[in-house]
Amino acid sequence: EQLKEASETARQDDAVDIIKLANKTMKTRDYSFKKHFLKNLEGQIKSPYFARIDFTMKDFKNEITMYIGKHSYLPKTSKLKITDWRSPIASLFYNYQEPTKNAQYEFDIPQKHRPWIIDHRIIKGDLNLRRTIEIVEGEISGIYDNNLRVDLLSDAIKNKTGGILEDIIKTIQSGQNEIIRENPFNVTIVQGTAGSGKTTIAIHRISYLFYAHKKEINENNTLLLSSSKVLVNYVAKTLPELEIYSLDRNTLAGFMIEAILANSLEFAKIAHTSKYNNNINPSDVNSIIDKIASFANRLKEQTHKEFQSKSYYETLSINKYFNRMQNKPIYYQLKSIKENFEEEIAELKDGNEKGNIIIDNKINELKLAIKDINTIIKKFSVIKAYDDFRGFTKFDKNSIDIDELCIIYLITDAVYGLDGKKYKHIVVDEGQDLNLLNYKVIESLSDNGGFTILGDLNQATNAKNAHSIKKWDELSEIFAKSKISHHEIKTSYRNTKQITKFASSILQKFPEHIHLPEPFRREGENPEIKTFTDRNNIIYEIVNKISQINSDNAPKSIAIIETDFDQFDTTAHLLKSYNVNYIKVDELFEDFTQSGIYLVPEHLVKGLEFDTAFIIDPNEKLFPFNPNSAKRLFVCCTRP
Repeated sequence: EQLKEASETARQDDAVDIIKLANKTMKTRDYSFKKHFLKNLEGQIKSPYFARIDFTMKDFKNEITMYIGKHSYLPKTSKLKITDWRSPIASLFYNYQEPTKNAQYEFDIPQKHRPWIIDHRIIKGDLNLRRTIEIVEGEISGIYDNNLRVDLLSDAIKNKTGGILEDIIKTIQSGQNEIIRENPFNVTIVQGTAGSGKTTIAIHRISYLFYAHKKEINENNTLLLSSSKVLVNYVAKTLPELEIYSLDRNTLAGFMIEAILANSLEFAKIAHTSKYNNNINPSDVNSIIDKIASFANRLKEQTHKEFQSKSYYETLSINKYFNRMQNKPIYYQLKSIKENFEEEIAELKDGNEKGNIIIDNKINELKLAIKDINTIIKKFSVIKAYDDFRGFTKFDKNSIDIDELCIIYLITDAVYGLDGKKYKHIVVDEGQDLNLLNYKVIESLSDNGGFTILGDLNQATNAKNAHSIKKWDELSEIFAKSKISHHEIKTSYRNTKQITKFASSILQKFPEHIHLPEPFRREGENPEIKTFTDRNNIIYEIVNKISQINSDNAPKSIAIIETDFDQFDTTAHLLKSYNVNYIKVDELFEDFTQSGIYLVPEHLVKGLEFDTAFIIDPNEKLFPFNPNSAKRLFVCCTRP
């Protein structure tokens, strides 16, 4: 916390003092944190700021000159004042492309004497100067006033290497800035086309929330959910660049399994696989939730009745215990009663003289009750509870889909009471692949209704989730208690104009695809479609193309997307035979770098980005003419 405060206020005389303070404070920190912090600090010294704004507040004569950088530096004596890109006044740079009369920026501030009351302030005035400044290795290499150099963003995208995400603090667009700074205690839903920077916006928003709302939102109470473990690991590479050093990150399935296992419950053999059970319709989410509640209450009533027949029911006041915890899950009730009885036995033994029949009888009754509780608890099983709930006996413990897992999670919570922590803010990336039942579980993880959900309905390719949302408005049913704001980013910044048009033409064959991407002003080569007689010829052509691409020795990330998973090992073998030093991506892969040749199965490529992509044999058998195939092919074509 001290390090963050030092970085934000930076009230030392110069950078040397900051480094001394950092070294002194970080003695108890782990190596990874120190490395990332010092790297960021070194970057701040080499490139302390990237923009300047001159602003005159309304009804004031004095002009404010403020530089904008990755971190603040506000010395008491120097006229050079650098504000953090996440500060309220920095919005003037992002929201206005040129000097503007009656410009404004907004922020929330607690009242001085009543800090629990938050005031919303709007500062108006004239933006007199908007200047971009390029600094390389401590030397100014370019100064561009206003929006005279419109290709700054184009250059940033062109010079970017794929493989890992990068921060975009110098080129955040107005619409992106609005999303990043949205109210963290509401639900923010972002429909963003492929290449619009959804994941990048997500991590910049997390960084912003940690800065602007540090008292309420931090690394310990924020959760980032991604659609696959690959994407979880992919995003992790960029987090330290934005001062996010630890953060709960997972897939929804992974989170639920870990939550159940963390409570020492029998669940180890259950795995999330591709099997889908069509008997479950997760769109009936309200009915499912009601049935789970009824099921848990019925189990509670049956257990209570079982104790009513016991000889000790009245003498040990079992009913009083149940009534006192009537809103708690039955497992929690039984565990609490057992713990109370164990403590009572210990107290009675401590003060009991031998031969006191009354106390001995009381101890025997307590022991009998504990024995009965243990017997009932042993009967409890997540699997049995799910079997009873679903009304069937055949259950494959090694084959369960995401929706069944959600029901098991909710049943487990209703029966056992999962003691997992609640989150102040939850970010869901690739949210289009989830359904209402999945979102019901996610909603239950929050303690204040703060969510950021990002996705692209044109990329809803999860065949295992036939009931994934079709419109973002469907989520209003789940988040009925929260204020919801919707945003749409239509521009594809990553893809060239040629790729955007090519990929859009795939979707245009199906009229339900309404969120088509709009091309950014970046030209490139037309995508090539080539036909081959066998796979060996395909790989031979790809190897030659890669050789041409890498002839300048510049770092590049190249994806070879295998559309037929049954042929994945064959493709890998062929690449090896041509001495290609490729990197195989599987579900647990995490070693992403800015350059390399990645062999990626089609189902794991969503959310990743590369400089170049080769798509192997997207034939009619693998991609029949239907909307889901069009979405899958669209995803593949928009990776570079």
